[in-house]
Amino acid sequence: MAGQDFYTDPAQEAVHPEARLPQRPGKRRMRWTDQHTKILILGIVLAALLVGTIIYAIAKQKKPDYTLGLITSYSMPETGVMQIEDLLGRYADDRNGDGTVRVEVVNYVFSDSETLQGLQKASQQALEQDLAKGTSLLFLHDQEGFQKVAGEFAGLLQDREGNPLGEEAAELEAAAVPWEEVAALAELEPEAAENDAWSAEDYGEKFQALRLSVRSEEGLSTPEAQAYYEDCQALLERLEQNEPLVIEEDPPWMDELLSELEEEQAQA
Repeated sequence: MAGQDFYTDPAQEAVHPEARLPQRPGKRRMRWTDQHTKILILGIVLAALLVGTIIYAIAKQKKPDYTLGLITSYSMPETGVMQIEDLLGRYADDRNGDGTVRVEVVNYVFSDSETLQGLQKASQQALEQDLAKGTSLLFLHDQEGFQKVAGEFAGLLQDREGNPLGEEAAELEAAAVPWEEVAALAELEPEAAENDAWSAEDYGEKFQALRLSVRSEEGLSTPEAQAYYEDCQALLERLEQNEPLVIEEDPPWMDELLSELEEEQAQA
Protein backbone atom coordinates (compact mmCIF):
# COMPACT_ATOMS: atom_id res chain seq x y z
CA MET A 1 0.00 0.00 0.00
CA ALA A 2 3.00 2.26 0.51
CA GLY A 3 3.47 2.51 -3.24
CA GLN A 4 -0.22 3.10 -3.97
CA ASP A 5 -0.85 5.99 -6.35
CA PHE A 6 -3.83 8.24 -5.90
CA TYR A 7 -5.68 9.35 -8.98
CA THR A 8 -9.18 10.47 -9.84
CA ASP A 9 -11.41 9.71 -12.75
CA PRO A 10 -13.63 12.70 -13.66
CA ALA A 11 -16.53 10.41 -14.50
CA GLN A 12 -16.26 8.48 -11.24
CA GLU A 13 -15.77 11.72 -9.30
CA ALA A 14 -19.07 13.06 -10.57
CA VAL A 15 -20.89 9.93 -9.38
CA HIS A 16 -18.83 9.31 -6.25
CA PRO A 17 -17.64 12.63 -4.75
CA GLU A 18 -16.14 10.75 -1.82
CA ALA A 19 -13.61 9.26 -4.22
CA ARG A 20 -11.79 12.59 -4.57
CA LEU A 21 -8.12 12.68 -3.73
CA PRO A 22 -7.79 13.29 0.04
CA GLN A 23 -5.78 16.26 1.21
CA ARG A 24 -2.36 15.55 2.55
CA PRO A 25 -1.82 16.17 6.32
CA GLY A 26 0.69 18.92 5.57
CA LYS A 27 -1.91 20.99 3.73
CA ARG A 28 -4.41 20.59 6.59
CA ARG A 29 -1.82 21.83 9.06
CA MET A 30 -1.10 24.83 6.85
CA ARG A 31 -4.81 25.71 6.66
CA TRP A 32 -5.17 25.32 10.47
CA THR A 33 -2.14 27.58 11.01
CA ASP A 34 -3.49 30.21 8.62
CA GLN A 35 -6.88 30.27 10.37
CA HIS A 36 -5.38 30.62 13.83
CA THR A 37 -2.99 33.31 12.63
CA LYS A 38 -5.92 35.30 11.28
CA ILE A 39 -7.80 34.87 14.57
CA LEU A 40 -4.74 35.99 16.53
CA ILE A 41 -4.29 39.07 14.35
CA LEU A 42 -7.98 39.89 14.63
CA GLY A 43 -7.76 39.61 18.43
CA ILE A 44 -4.76 41.95 18.52
CA VAL A 45 -6.57 44.48 16.33
CA LEU A 46 -9.69 44.36 18.51
CA ALA A 47 -7.61 44.76 21.67
CA ALA A 48 -5.83 47.75 20.16
CA LEU A 49 -9.16 49.30 19.20
CA LEU A 50 -10.49 48.76 22.73
CA VAL A 51 -7.43 50.36 24.32
CA GLY A 52 -7.65 53.24 21.87
CA THR A 53 -11.33 53.75 22.70
CA ILE A 54 -10.58 53.85 26.43
CA ILE A 55 -7.73 56.31 25.96
CA TYR A 56 -9.92 58.49 23.74
CA ALA A 57 -12.74 58.44 26.30
CA ILE A 58 -10.36 59.43 29.08
CA ALA A 59 -8.89 62.20 26.95
CA LYS A 60 -12.36 63.55 26.21
CA GLN A 61 -13.23 63.82 29.91
CA LYS A 62 -12.90 67.47 30.75
CA LYS A 63 -11.52 68.39 34.13
CA PRO A 64 -13.75 70.56 36.31
CA ASP A 65 -12.90 74.23 36.70
CA TYR A 66 -14.04 74.10 40.32
CA THR A 67 -14.78 71.30 42.77
CA LEU A 68 -17.09 71.74 45.75
CA GLY A 69 -17.29 69.30 48.64
CA LEU A 70 -20.79 68.41 49.81
CA ILE A 71 -20.69 66.88 53.31
CA THR A 72 -24.00 65.37 54.40
CA SER A 73 -25.47 62.75 56.71
CA TYR A 74 -27.33 61.23 53.75
CA SER A 75 -26.63 60.51 50.11
CA MET A 76 -27.83 63.42 48.00
CA PRO A 77 -29.72 62.16 44.90
CA GLU A 78 -28.20 62.98 41.54
CA THR A 79 -30.97 65.47 40.82
CA GLY A 80 -29.96 67.54 43.84
CA VAL A 81 -26.25 67.36 43.05
CA MET A 82 -26.84 68.46 39.47
CA GLN A 83 -28.98 71.40 40.57
CA ILE A 84 -26.13 72.68 42.76
CA GLU A 85 -23.60 72.11 39.98
CA ASP A 86 -25.75 73.99 37.49
CA LEU A 87 -26.28 76.89 39.88
CA LEU A 88 -22.58 77.26 40.67
CA GLY A 89 -21.70 76.89 37.00
CA ARG A 90 -23.53 80.11 36.18
CA TYR A 91 -21.20 82.02 38.51
CA ALA A 92 -17.98 80.19 37.64
CA ASP A 93 -15.41 81.00 34.97
CA ASP A 94 -13.48 78.80 32.55
CA ARG A 95 -10.32 78.38 34.63
CA ASN A 96 -8.66 75.69 32.52
CA GLY A 97 -9.43 77.32 29.17
CA ASP A 98 -11.08 74.28 27.58
CA GLY A 99 -14.00 76.31 26.26
CA THR A 100 -16.57 75.08 28.79
CA VAL A 101 -17.37 75.82 32.42
CA ARG A 102 -17.77 72.81 34.66
CA VAL A 103 -18.31 72.68 38.42
CA GLU A 104 -18.17 69.26 40.07
CA VAL A 105 -19.91 68.58 43.38
CA VAL A 106 -18.52 65.61 45.32
CA ASN A 107 -20.85 64.21 47.98
CA TYR A 108 -19.11 62.93 51.13
CA VAL A 109 -21.50 60.99 53.36
CA PHE A 110 -21.01 60.64 57.12
CA SER A 111 -23.83 59.06 59.12
CA ASP A 112 -24.61 56.69 61.99
CA SER A 113 -26.82 54.65 59.68
CA GLU A 114 -25.56 51.08 59.31
CA THR A 115 -26.71 50.99 55.69
CA LEU A 116 -24.30 53.83 54.86
CA GLN A 117 -21.20 52.48 56.61
CA GLY A 118 -19.55 51.36 53.38
CA LEU A 119 -20.23 54.72 51.76
CA GLN A 120 -18.92 56.49 54.86
CA LYS A 121 -15.58 54.64 54.72
CA ALA A 122 -15.16 55.54 51.07
CA SER A 123 -16.09 59.15 51.85
CA GLN A 124 -13.51 59.31 54.63
CA GLN A 125 -10.70 58.22 52.32
CA ALA A 126 -11.84 60.52 49.52
CA LEU A 127 -12.17 63.53 51.84
CA GLU A 128 -8.68 62.99 53.24
CA GLN A 129 -7.28 63.03 49.70
CA ASP A 130 -9.36 66.09 48.87
CA LEU A 131 -7.98 68.04 51.84
CA ALA A 132 -4.42 66.87 51.18
CA LYS A 133 -4.51 67.97 47.53
CA GLY A 134 -6.64 71.08 48.01
CA THR A 135 -9.19 69.87 45.47
CA SER A 136 -12.15 71.57 47.16
CA LEU A 137 -11.84 74.99 48.77
CA LEU A 138 -15.59 75.51 49.13
CA PHE A 139 -17.74 73.15 51.19
CA LEU A 140 -21.48 72.83 51.70
CA HIS A 141 -22.50 70.72 54.68
CA ASP A 142 -25.32 69.87 57.03
CA GLN A 143 -24.78 69.95 60.78
CA GLU A 144 -24.78 66.21 61.46
CA GLY A 145 -22.41 65.33 58.65
CA PHE A 146 -19.95 68.12 59.44
CA GLN A 147 -19.82 67.30 63.16
CA LYS A 148 -18.41 63.88 62.35
CA VAL A 149 -15.47 65.26 60.38
CA ALA A 150 -14.92 68.65 62.01
CA GLY A 151 -11.57 67.45 63.30
CA GLU A 152 -10.36 66.99 59.72
CA PHE A 153 -10.87 70.72 59.13
CA ALA A 154 -9.03 71.92 62.23
CA GLY A 155 -6.89 74.87 61.20
CA LEU A 156 -7.99 74.66 57.55
CA LEU A 157 -11.01 77.01 57.39
CA GLN A 158 -11.45 80.77 57.42
CA ASP A 159 -14.11 83.18 58.65
CA ARG A 160 -16.11 85.59 56.50
CA GLU A 161 -13.30 88.14 56.57
CA GLY A 162 -10.76 85.59 55.36
CA ASN A 163 -9.04 85.13 58.72
CA PRO A 164 -7.87 81.58 59.53
CA LEU A 165 -9.95 79.80 62.17
CA GLY A 166 -8.66 77.71 65.04
CA GLU A 167 -9.21 74.04 65.72
CA GLU A 168 -12.35 74.11 67.88
CA ALA A 169 -15.32 72.44 66.20
CA ALA A 170 -17.74 74.98 67.68
CA GLU A 171 -15.72 77.81 66.16
CA LEU A 172 -15.72 76.14 62.76
CA GLU A 173 -19.48 75.62 62.80
CA ALA A 174 -20.16 79.16 63.98
CA ALA A 175 -18.19 80.58 61.07
CA ALA A 176 -20.16 78.63 58.47
CA VAL A 177 -22.55 80.72 56.38
CA PRO A 178 -26.20 79.55 56.22
CA TRP A 179 -27.56 78.70 52.77
CA GLU A 180 -30.12 81.51 52.81
CA GLU A 181 -27.44 84.13 53.56
CA VAL A 182 -25.67 83.47 50.26
CA ALA A 183 -27.71 85.45 47.74
CA ALA A 184 -27.23 83.10 44.79
CA LEU A 185 -28.05 79.99 46.82
CA ALA A 186 -31.12 81.60 48.40
CA GLU A 187 -32.67 82.19 44.98
CA LEU A 188 -32.41 78.57 43.86
CA GLU A 189 -35.85 77.10 43.20
CA PRO A 190 -35.57 73.33 43.77
CA GLU A 191 -37.07 70.96 41.24
CA ALA A 192 -37.65 67.23 41.17
CA ALA A 193 -37.22 65.02 38.13
CA GLU A 194 -39.86 62.57 36.93
CA ASN A 195 -39.92 59.39 39.05
CA ASP A 196 -37.60 61.10 41.55
CA ALA A 197 -37.54 59.65 45.08
CA TRP A 198 -37.50 63.19 46.46
CA SER A 199 -40.00 65.98 45.87
CA ALA A 200 -39.11 69.59 45.19
CA GLU A 201 -40.06 70.32 48.80
CA ASP A 202 -37.65 67.63 50.02
CA TYR A 203 -34.80 69.22 48.08
CA GLY A 204 -35.77 72.64 49.40
CA GLU A 205 -35.60 71.44 53.01
CA LYS A 206 -32.23 69.76 52.50
CA PHE A 207 -30.76 72.77 50.71
CA GLN A 208 -31.93 75.14 53.44
CA ALA A 209 -30.17 73.02 56.07
CA LEU A 210 -26.80 73.39 54.33
CA ARG A 211 -24.10 75.84 55.38
CA LEU A 212 -21.09 77.11 53.45
CA SER A 213 -17.52 76.89 54.74
CA VAL A 214 -14.42 78.19 52.99
CA ARG A 215 -10.94 76.79 53.24
CA SER A 216 -8.18 79.23 54.14
CA GLU A 217 -5.00 79.67 52.15
CA GLU A 218 -2.98 78.09 54.94
CA GLY A 219 -0.99 75.17 53.53
CA LEU A 220 -1.60 76.14 49.90
CA SER A 221 2.04 76.64 49.02
CA THR A 222 2.22 76.15 45.25
CA PRO A 223 1.48 78.95 42.75
CA GLU A 224 -1.29 76.81 41.23
CA ALA A 225 -2.95 76.32 44.62
CA GLN A 226 -2.70 80.02 45.39
CA ALA A 227 -4.27 80.89 42.03
CA TYR A 228 -7.08 78.41 42.67
CA TYR A 229 -7.68 79.98 46.08
CA GLU A 230 -7.94 83.46 44.57
CA ASP A 231 -10.36 82.22 41.91
CA CYS A 232 -12.50 80.50 44.55
CA GLN A 233 -12.62 83.75 46.52
CA ALA A 234 -13.82 85.55 43.39
CA LEU A 235 -16.44 82.85 42.81
CA LEU A 236 -17.61 83.18 46.41
CA GLU A 237 -17.94 86.94 46.03
CA ARG A 238 -20.08 86.51 42.91
CA LEU A 239 -22.29 84.06 44.79
CA GLU A 240 -22.70 86.45 47.71
CA GLN A 241 -23.42 89.40 45.41
CA ASN A 242 -25.60 87.29 43.10
CA GLU A 243 -23.62 88.28 40.03
CA PRO A 244 -23.79 85.38 37.55
CA LEU A 245 -21.46 85.22 34.57
CA VAL A 246 -23.96 83.19 32.56
CA ILE A 247 -27.75 83.56 32.62
CA GLU A 248 -29.70 80.47 31.55
CA GLU A 249 -33.46 80.22 31.50
CA ASP A 250 -33.70 76.44 31.46
CA PRO A 251 -31.30 74.36 33.57
CA PRO A 252 -29.48 71.82 31.34
CA TRP A 253 -29.33 69.23 34.10
CA MET A 254 -33.06 68.54 33.81
CA ASP A 255 -32.87 67.66 30.09
CA GLU A 256 -29.84 65.45 30.69
CA LEU A 257 -31.47 63.60 33.56
CA LEU A 258 -34.74 63.10 31.69
CA SER A 259 -32.80 61.73 28.72
CA GLU A 260 -31.00 59.23 30.98
CA LEU A 261 -34.28 58.12 32.56
CA GLU A 262 -35.84 57.59 29.11
CA GLU A 263 -32.88 55.44 28.04
CA GLU A 264 -33.12 53.34 31.21
CA GLN A 265 -36.86 52.82 30.69
CA ALA A 266 -36.30 51.85 27.06
CA GLN A 267 -33.70 49.25 28.06
CA ALA A 268 -35.86 47.82 30.87
